[in-house]
Parts: sequence; structure tokens; C-alpha cells
Amino acid sequence: MLNGGAGTDTLNTAKFGGNYTVNLATGETNYRGRPETPVESFINFENIVSGRGDDTITGTDVDNTIDSGPGSDTIDAGGGDDTIFARSGNDTILASPGGDLIFAGEGNDTITTSGPDAVHAEAGNDTVILGDSTELFADGGSGVDRMDASVSTASFRINLGTFATGVEGMRFVNFENLMTGAGDDVIIGTDDTNLIDSGAGDDRVFGRGGDDGLIGGDGDDILFGEDGNDILRGGSGNDRLYGGDGHDEMYGQTGDDLMIGKAGGDSLVGGLGSDILIGGAGRDFLTGGDDDDELYGGVDSDNLDAGEGNDLLYGGDGDDFLAAYGGDDVLKGGNGDDTLAGGLGNDRIFGGTGADEIFGGAGDDVIVGREGNDTVDGGAGNDIILGNFKQDRLSGGAGDDAIFGGDGRDYLYGNEGNDRLYGGQNLDIIYGGEGDDFIFGNDDNDLLYGGDGKDTLYGQQGIDSLRGEEGDDILFGGDGDDRLSGNSGADMLWGGAGNDILYGGSGSDILRGGLGDDTFEFNEVSDSTRLAADVIKDIEGVGSAGGDVIDLSVIDANVTGLNYVNDSFTFLGVKTREEGLAFGAGALWLEDFGGQTRVFGLDDNDGAVDFALWIADGDRFDVDDYLASDFIL
Repeated sequence: MLNGGAGTDTLNTAKFGGNYTVNLATGETNYRGRPETPVESFINFENIVSGRGDDTITGTDVDNTIDSGPGSDTIDAGGGDDTIFARSGNDTILASPGGDLIFAGEGNDTITTSGPDAVHAEAGNDTVILGDSTELFADGGSGVDRMDASVSTASFRINLGTFATGVEGMRFVNFENLMTGAGDDVIIGTDDTNLIDSGAGDDRVFGRGGDDGLIGGDGDDILFGEDGNDILRGGSGNDRLYGGDGHDEMYGQTGDDLMIGKAGGDSLVGGLGSDILIGGAGRDFLTGGDDDDELYGGVDSDNLDAGEGNDLLYGGDGDDFLAAYGGDDVLKGGNGDDTLAGGLGNDRIFGGTGADEIFGGAGDDVIVGREGNDTVDGGAGNDIILGNFKQDRLSGGAGDDAIFGGDGRDYLYGNEGNDRLYGGQNLDIIYGGEGDDFIFGNDDNDLLYGGDGKDTLYGQQGIDSLRGEEGDDILFGGDGDDRLSGNSGADMLWGGAGNDILYGGSGSDILRGGLGDDTFEFNEVSDSTRLAADVIKDIEGVGSAGGDVIDLSVIDANVTGLNYVNDSFTFLGVKTREEGLAFGAGALWLEDFGGQTRVFGLDDNDGAVDFALWIADGDRFDVDDYLASDFIL
């Protein structure tokens, strides 16, 4: 038993080494090191000097001086106004409610204050935790140090560069990282790397230089990353995040946030809430989240991902990628060759300048290519697509779409559904695809293909080529020297003004030449038979030079035996059925049927009519008016 007696006495165990557990208040000690125990118990000692080892020391309620020596020590100052020397090692220090003077020494130390203390963390990466202190001087010393004032409700005005705190009685020196509490704080970082968590409250944080990490926490915060490659997290609340120069990462998290990347290639993630994200200069990546967000790419080639919600996306300059996914979204590509994807919902998509690729996705979308050679796929849904000024490739996808080519040489494809396709200016190529489509060539020389279904094709101005293809189609050539081909199905062909060529194909077709010297073309005897005969209406110039003609020159009029020559028909004029059949292969004759002229032809000698054509224009021409010159044999 050691008894310090009266006065201020010091217990010195430094020379023994080992790991001590010492309680100055109770006099208890526990020594771990050599087998023998140098000191078993003591009383009346106020101060202690320990040696090398990982010690645990507890002070008294009076003023103690504790020197824990080298090692990773744990010190509880107890009460009183204490002086603590932790020396080297990674120490843990709990200050007393009194005014303690603490020198933490070298090592990565953790100091928790409890009164009007003066803390010198010295060398190492230290953490000072503000406990119940209302007054505090803390010097982090060298290393990367952190001040944790998260328990405080004070509103700090902290400048980590000038050591001001804005709270009377508190001064923080040489701290790189900071945590504050529930007050409305203003925090200014340094030109070095800072990690600042402003906690709850409506805070303003300025990172200054260096690669900083700024955390707003709860409340409506304003974070300025400024220079350097910074990471900003808004936390909950309606926050404003400004990245500044450098390649910054910004996370709005919960709340309706405003995020501006400014210069550098930035990454902005809105999170929950209706956010506004502005990339600024540099190649930026913007992600909106599930609510109604606004994303603006700015300068350079940006990637905008809106997520769910009814979002607004604007690419700005550069070759941008915009994806909206769910919701009824508005996408604007801006300048550059952009890729825009609407996703689910009824979207409005505008390509802007440049050669854009646009995908409407599911939903009833409105898509405008604007300037540039654009490629558009409307996707599923009833879409409206406008190509505008350049050479566009426009595809409606599934659904009943309306597609407008505009100026330029456009390619339009309706795909599935009952579509309406308008070629606009210049030479256009238009495919209706599946479904009952309406196709309008408009100006210039257009190529129109109906595809499957009962289609209606209008060539309008220019020298157009119209093909009905599958189904019972209606073809109007309009002005110009047009070529109309019905192909399969019972089609109606109307040449309109100009010298047109009309080919009905298989099926019972109705052919009207209209104004001009028209040609009614037949390529096989099966194109018009007794059971499925074509009907020519509105024939012009019968029996005279010029006018309309019936072209049978492609048909081989004699397929008997080993005759492989494409033989021509022999025009017999008006004959009876028996006279025509008696002539045999190659015969072409006319019969009158109640004022209607009927044309019959044979390509073999089987005794049956092979080719049959009705001409329903008895009001102007009789069967005797027709001459061989009205046919191309």
C-alpha cells in the first residue's frame, strides 16, 4: 500500500512498463506485463506518470495531472480542472466537466470534451468530440483532424481557414474535417481537402479549394463545392448544390433539390423529390430519380437519365443521350447529334439541330425531329412524328401513327397499325407496313408502298410510284406522270392528271386513267380473268392517235407446245365468242355486253377464255370504235 499523504502527490510507474489500469479515485490498480505486480494499491495520489504500454487511467474529482506516456491509452479525467499528457499512441481521452488542458501527443487520438477545455490534439489524424462544453478551444495540430460538434444546437459561423466559429467561447484551430449539429450553420472550408457534415438545420457550406466532401443533412441546405473534385450530398430537405470547377459528384437525396454542376464533367443524382439538375460545362451524367424532375445537360456531350415521373430533359450543346423511362416526359435534344428515348408514357420529344436518333417507346408520343438527318422510331402507341427539314428516317412502330416527313428526302415506315403518312417536300420513300394505312406523297417524285392491309395512297404532285401490295387498296396518282401498281387484292387505281401507267395486278381491280395519255398495263393473263376481271373506267382517245392504251406486250400470247418466244396477241376486232375461240392461241377480240366493251384473249388452245377485261365507258365509245392502235400487243 502506497500512501501519498497530504499535498499534491504523483504516482510514477513509468519505469515498470507494461499495461496499467489505474483508478486514482479508488486507489485500485491492475498491472499486465511482467509476472510480479510492482504496485498493488495506493491512496492519496492526485497525479500519475505512466510508462510505455496501453494504459487505462481514471482521474479523481479534484485537479489531476495525468501523463499516460507512450502507448494507446484510455483516459477518463474524472472531475476537476485536469492536465493531461497522452504522448504517442492512439489514445482515447474523456475530459472532465471542469476546464481541462489536454495534450494528446502523436497518434490518431479521440478526445471528448465536457467543459471549458483547451485541447491540443497535436500530431496525427485526431477526432475532437464536443460533449457538454459551451466553451472550448481546440487545436487539431498536424495531420487530418476532425471536429465533431454534432451534439450542439448552436448555429456556428465556422471558417476552417481563420478558426472563427461564430459562437462565443469556442475556437477551432487546424481542423480539416467538421461535423455540426441542429443549428443553422455557415461553414467555410480551406484550400485543402475537407469533409464537412453540417448536420440538421438550414446550413450553408463552402468547400473552397481541394477535393471536398460536403454533407447537408436534414434541413434546406446550400452547398458550394467550388474548386476541386468535390462530393456533395444534400440529405433530406429542399437543398441547393453547386459543384463549381472540377469533376464533382452531387446527390440531392430526399427533397426538391436544385443542383448545378458548372465547369467540369459532373455526376448529378437527384434522388427522391422533384429536382432540377443543370450540368453546365463538361460532359455530365444527370440522374433524376422517380419524381417529376428537370434535367439540363448544358455544354458538351451529356447523359441524362430521368427515371420515373413526368420529367423535362434538355440536352443543350453536344452529342447527348436522354432517357426518360416512365411518366409523360418532355425531351429536347438541343444542338448536336443526340439520342433520345422516351420510354413508357405519352412523351413529347424534340430532336433539335443535328442528326438525332429518337425512340418514343411505349405510349402515345409526339416526336419532332427538327433540323438534321434524324432517325425516329415511335415504338408502341399511337404516335405523331414530324421529320421537318432534312433527310429523315421515320418509323411509327406498333399503333395507329401519324408521320410527317417535312422538307428533305425522307424515309417513312408505318409498321403495325392503321397509320397516316405524309411525305412532304422532296423525294420521299414511304412504306405503310401492316394495317389499313393512308399515305400521302405530297410534293416531288415519291415512292409509296402500302404493304399489308387495305391502304389508300395519294401520290399528289410529282412523278410518283405507288404500290398497293397486299390487300384491297385505293391508289390516287395525282398530278404528274405516275406509275400505279395495285398488286394483289381488289384494288382501285386512279391516275389523275398526267401520262400515268396503271397496273392492277391480281384481283378484280378498277382502273381510272384520268387526264392525260394513260397506259393500262397487264403482265400476265391471270391479272384479269373472267372470274376476277379488271374494269377500266374513264378511258380517253379511243380510235384516234394518242390517248390511252391497253398494254398487253409483256404477256406471252402463245404458251402451247415448246414455244418459248414471247408471242404477241392478234387483234381481231369485234367477234363472237365462237369466232374468237376458233382462232386459237394469240387471239384478242372484243364483244359488246349491254353497251360495255369486253376484251377477251387466248394464250392456248384449250377452248376457254384466258384473259378478260371489262371497259365500262359505253356512254362515249362503242365497241366498234376500238382499233388495234388502242392496244400495245
